[in-house]
Amino acid sequence: MAESGQYKRMRRYLKKGMQLISTIRRRAYHTIVNSSWLAEKLANSNEKNLRILHASREGCGDYAEKHIPKSVCFDLKRSQNKNSPYNFMLPESDFFSKYVGNELGITADDHLVVYDSGTSAPSLELAARVWFTFRYFGHKSVSVLNGGLFNWMKEQNPITKDQPEVEKRNYTCREQRSLVVTYEEILNNLDEEDQQIIDCRAPNLFRGDTTMSSISGHIPGAINVPLTRLVDPDSRLILDKDKLISIFENAGVDLHKSVICSCNSGIQACGILLILSTLGKKDIKLYDGSWTEWSQRADPENVEVD
Repeated sequence: MAESGQYKRMRRYLKKGMQLISTIRRRAYHTIVNSSWLAEKLANSNEKNLRILHASREGCGDYAEKHIPKSVCFDLKRSQNKNSPYNFMLPESDFFSKYVGNELGITADDHLVVYDSGTSAPSLELAARVWFTFRYFGHKSVSVLNGGLFNWMKEQNPITKDQPEVEKRNYTCREQRSLVVTYEEILNNLDEEDQQIIDCRAPNLFRGDTTMSSISGHIPGAINVPLTRLVDPDSRLILDKDKLISIFENAGVDLHKSVICSCNSGIQACGILLILSTLGKKDIKLYDGSWTEWSQRADPENVEVD
């Protein structure tokens, strides 16, 4: 029996709809990916828009020694804001677009997978900082490799010294300034009950152990949740959801309220932001200046010690 014109059109629309759904699924990404997933993607020659970033704190010497195949080195020190008096602050958009496009060959449509180059626990904060930086500049598809280079090697995946050729690209930044809070914003809201700050530095620094720093302590009302407690010390993998929630709640964090994350210089705090995002939290922000700025600008009465 011949199909009617209307039925044929419905079939075409249905087919297009299924193709669209398939495309969306292919483009979908997870905030956290594991080593087996990345190994499979590396073996797939069709993954044209996948870019792998080796997150390094300062310089790319560790990258030259060993890295995941096809990765390029993202140098946090090189990309920091040169006009800030504080180290490792978020870069200016003009510099970032040139650095990412010209030197790393990245476009806004690429799916980025960032891995931490550190081999000591938690092997997360450098990758998380790069993840947040790209999110701040409006990049949509950014994932972090769970366990970083440490776990990648532990699972006997390949490493190399070969460095891929980089083709210059145009990269457009779209700053998301609502993801960051300033010193002034925190100071003006110290008495507000809705302001909830997580400080992820080591407990001795949070308490005010001056043997480790010229000025230590914490922002009034801050809650101490060290990043190292959220990662398995042996595998460097992020703990499962139930354990994470338990740690946050036992520390006094209200996961139903918005959260500001702080640390020493804005790097480790991004690890907390990353983990909170995996728990589905959207109302999370970074205090980029963190303790480095607060300790230099705050009046003595706004530095708490335990």
